[in-house]
Amino acid sequence: MPLFQPTVAPLPPSINLSGKTAIVTGASSGIGLEISRQLLTLKVSNLILAVRNITKGEAVRQSLISDPAVKAANPNANVKVMSLDTENYASARQFASAFTAEFADLHLLMLNAGIGTLGREFASSGHEKNIQVNYLSNVLLTFALLPVLEATADRTGAATRVTWTGSRSYRMTSLASKLPLKQGEAVLKHFDEAKGIPSFVGYGDSKLLVVFFQRELARRYSADKVIVNNFCPGMANTGMSDVLPIYLRIPVNLVKAIRARSPEKAAWIGLNAALVAGTETHGHLLEDVSVDKPSEFVVSEEGQRVQKLLWEETCEEMDGLTPNGPRSMTKKTDWLFKGAGRKLATIQSSEVQPSPTAVTSSGGYNLVCSYNWLETNDPTVYVPGDPPRYVPRILPIQVARDSGRHFIDQNSFRLPQYPFEVVFRAMEVMNPTYKFNDVDVLINRNTLRKLLDFCHQRHHIDFRINLFVVQNTLVVERCEEKPVEMIQGGTSTGFGHNFEQAVTRSLPGMEGIVGYHRVLDYDFGGLKCAVRFEVDAFVDDSSGLDASLASMEAQVGALSLATPTIDLSDTLKSLQIRDPETDTNLTKVQVISRGSFVPHTHAAEIKSIARHKTLGHLLPQLWFGRTQNLIQGHHIEGVFHKITVDNVGQDLRIWEAQLRTQTALRKVAMLLAELRGIVKNSECKACVVVCQKQSLTVFAATQRKTPLPADVTRRFWGMK
Repeated sequence: MPLFQPTVAPLPPSINLSGKTAIVTGASSGIGLEISRQLLTLKVSNLILAVRNITKGEAVRQSLISDPAVKAANPNANVKVMSLDTENYASARQFASAFTAEFADLHLLMLNAGIGTLGREFASSGHEKNIQVNYLSNVLLTFALLPVLEATADRTGAATRVTWTGSRSYRMTSLASKLPLKQGEAVLKHFDEAKGIPSFVGYGDSKLLVVFFQRELARRYSADKVIVNNFCPGMANTGMSDVLPIYLRIPVNLVKAIRARSPEKAAWIGLNAALVAGTETHGHLLEDVSVDKPSEFVVSEEGQRVQKLLWEETCEEMDGLTPNGPRSMTKKTDWLFKGAGRKLATIQSSEVQPSPTAVTSSGGYNLVCSYNWLETNDPTVYVPGDPPRYVPRILPIQVARDSGRHFIDQNSFRLPQYPFEVVFRAMEVMNPTYKFNDVDVLINRNTLRKLLDFCHQRHHIDFRINLFVVQNTLVVERCEEKPVEMIQGGTSTGFGHNFEQAVTRSLPGMEGIVGYHRVLDYDFGGLKCAVRFEVDAFVDDSSGLDASLASMEAQVGALSLATPTIDLSDTLKSLQIRDPETDTNLTKVQVISRGSFVPHTHAAEIKSIARHKTLGHLLPQLWFGRTQNLIQGHHIEGVFHKITVDNVGQDLRIWEAQLRTQTALRKVAMLLAELRGIVKNSECKACVVVCQKQSLTVFAATQRKTPLPADVTRRFWGMK
C-alpha cells in the first residue's frame, strides 16, 4: 500500500443539476454529508437526506441550507429529511413507498449508507449485519426505485444513475482462501452461519457481494436507461473507525492522519462516478476515478460460480419483498444469457479494427442451395423450391393491417436443435459434392446486418448469437427470444406482410409454401462466407424467365449441373437410398423434389413504405443477399397508390465503395475472424455472444451442443 493516495481532481465546473432530484443514504455524516453538500452547490433542485435518526437529519438539513456556499449557489433548493434504516427491510420498503408517493422523478440514487462491524451481529432479517446494510438493503432500494428511475430516463432522454459506495477491500474476501464456499452451499447462508471468518474481513465480504451483484446485473440489464456502478473513495477521514476497539483505533487513526483523504475529496470520487463517468462504468467498481481491474478471485471459475449463485439467491430474496425485483427488471434480457458460462472476451465496437482486405461484391457469388418451407407439422421442404412470382396490380389497392402468426426465424422455429441442418439436406439434393472445408463462415444475413450495425456504432437492440467451430468453419447461429410473433392487428401494426401477399403468387405446384430461402457463398474481406437469407419474390423481364435459364450454369457454378435441363430424379434417388452411415442419424427434415432454378438476378426484396425514405437503410439487407431488385409499395394507411420495381445494383456498388461503409464492412470481416479465433481456442468449441449497446461479450457455452448432426459433418467436412 503506497504511503500517499493519488491526487483527485475536482468535479468539472460545468455540472448543473437544476431541475433534478437526488437521494443520498447515510447523509447525516462523513462522505454522505459531503456528497449532499456538493450536490446542493451543483444546484440540485430536490435533495432527499435518507437517515436513521430524523432529529440528527433535521439538524444536518439546517446546517446545509445555512451553508454560505449552498445559499449562494442554490438558495431555493428543496431539502427533505426522510427516515431510512438499512438494517431493516421494512424501513427500506417504507422509504421507497413514501418517496414515490411524493416525487415523480429521480435522477440520482446515492447508496452511501454502510457499516463495518467487527463482531458477528445480525439484522432483523436474520442476515449478518454487514451483508444486510452494505448489500441486501441497497439491492432492495435499487429495485424498489427502479420504475421511477426508468420513467425519469424516458421523460428526459438521459440515463439516470444508481451509485453505491463500494470498497477495494472486497479483495480481502474470506471466500478466496480462508473460508471458501463449499459445493452445494448457499452464499448468503454461508455468511450467516459461517464460523472462523476474521472479524475485520466481514466488511470486505459484503463489498465483494456488491461487486458480484453489479457485474451480473450489468450482463442482464443494459445502461440505456439506468447506469449502475460503485466507487471506492479510498481511505477517508470520516468517523467510520470510531467503532473500532481502542487497540485498533489508535493505529488506524495514525495511518489516517498520514494518508486519509478529506471527505470533500472522497465526495469528488463518488460524484464523479455518479455524474461524470459514462456507460463504460455500468456494473463496475471505480477505484478513485478509474474502472477497477477485478481481482483474480472475481474472474476465476470459482468466482463466476459464486457470482451466479449470489444472483439467483438475491433474486429469490427480493421476489418476496418488491414486485420490481431482479427477475422483473431483467426478465426481458434473461434469455440472452441462457447457457452463458465463463466470460472469455469483451469487444467494444470502437476497438474493432478494419481488415486490410477490401470488401467488394465484384467477385460474384455461387448458389449453394435453396428450399421452400411448407406449412406442415413435420419439417418439410421443397428442393430446390421457387420463390413466389411478383404480380403487378391495378392501383390503388387496399391492404388490411398485418395480424396473426408471422415468423421471425422460421429455420430455428422448425429445427430448434439444428437450425442449419436444412441447408445441408437441400445440398444433398442440389449440391452433393460441395465441401465446407474451405468455407470460413456459415451465417445468416440477419446476423451480418446486426454485426454491421455494431461496427457502425449505430443504435441497435440487444442481440445474441451462438458460435461453433467445425474444423476451420465458424458456424454462427441466429438467436431470437421467440422465433414467431403474434401480431394483433392494432393501429400501430404495419402492412408489410399483407402487402407482400397481395403482390405475389406461388407458381403452379408450389401451393402451401411459407418461405423461400437461399444460400450463396462469396468472398467477404478474404473470408469465404456461406450466407443464408430469405427471398421475397422473383421478377420477370420482358423476355421471360425461361430465356434466362440458359445462363444458369454461369450463375450457379457451385451446382456443377450435368445438363442444361433441370432434372433432379437421379439425385433424389440417391438421397432416398441412404448409406448405412447416414441411417444412424436420420434427419427430421423431409425433402421433396419440386421447383426450378430461378436465377438470382431475378430475386427481389419487397418493402411497404408509408412515407418517403432514402435507400440507405435498405441497402445492407440487399447487399448481403446480393439482391438487386427492390419492389416498394407506397401507401397511406394501407391504401397502396404506387408500386415501384427498381434494379438497385448500381446503388449497391456505390454504397459498398463509400469510405464509411467500406470501413464498417472491413470491421465486420475482422470481427468474424476474431470471433472464430476465440471459439477455436475455447475448450468446447462453442460460445455464446451477447451484444448490448456497443459492447459484445463472448462467453463459454455451458451446454455441450453441436451445430449439426454427425452425418452432416462427416459428409461435408469429411470428419470421422
